[in-house]
Amino acid sequence: MPWVEHLLSLPLMDPDPEAVARACRLMIDSGTAMAGDIATRFPQDMAAAMDRAGLFFVSFAEAIGERVPESTIPKGNYEHGVHSAAGHSLYTTHTDLLRAAKAETRSRNLPFSLHLSEHEDEVAIMLGTPSRFLDMLQSRGRLLDFKAPGRRPVQQAHALGLLDKSTLAIHCVQLDESDVTVLRESGATVCLCPRSNAFIGVGRAPWETLAGQDIPLCLGTDSIASNHDLDLWNEVLYLKRHWRGRLNFDEALSMLTRTPATALGAPHLGTLEPGKAARFAIVPPDVQNAFSND
Repeated sequence: MPWVEHLLSLPLMDPDPEAVARACRLMIDSGTAMAGDIATRFPQDMAAAMDRAGLFFVSFAEAIGERVPESTIPKGNYEHGVHSAAGHSLYTTHTDLLRAAKAETRSRNLPFSLHLSEHEDEVAIMLGTPSRFLDMLQSRGRLLDFKAPGRRPVQQAHALGLLDKSTLAIHCVQLDESDVTVLRESGATVCLCPRSNAFIGVGRAPWETLAGQDIPLCLGTDSIASNHDLDLWNEVLYLKRHWRGRLNFDEALSMLTRTPATALGAPHLGTLEPGKAARFAIVPPDVQNAFSND
């Protein structure tokens, strides 16, 4: 709650082109070839900035609130990427809007993204049990008409038809056994954000259980609003240091390459082979050392 209250206290500003360009350069310098960017505001500006920087990208226009627009996906032609749509969350985005965004991405064969089961309050809000977080939001005039569906977040996402092979489920920290089963059967990819989850203090996803169920996993930073940097190698190091059991290098590498390329609809990336984009990164020495005993 302190993190959210801090964000809500900040003034809404137009994007700083220099700061955005600098962030794109930092990603490229650390080896990132493609970004899935969640843009609640200014998705076209963000897409244009990534395109200028030479980053491949999907710019997800985040659906939030209740109004269902004529189209949930912005228009724009770019050399390196596309627009798509994302749902902010099951409790901040009306069910009609979530369904509309998912339907439009499905009809256009685009990936769909959704923050899912990130924290305990999200579970409480969906089940209709007491939540200080919901009380705080309603005290600020938000979610005044929200009605709890009485389902856990993953179960509700499934009931709304939001989970399939083109869905990127972000976070998935608060899961029970039935949630894991639904995720596995849906074919959705789970985007783990371990450092962001630790930064905010919401816990950690059951990484080992998800991997053991062969659920596709990739890694994200969730932005510098809740992380120290945009360097995915640092995400790998954190995951390796806190993994319970054995995480081999090929498994970790797939979370940065093959799996996200598939999830983001980027067949030109993900592996080094003829016909694909010549984008690759050198594994940093500290990452090599972390896996040297495997």
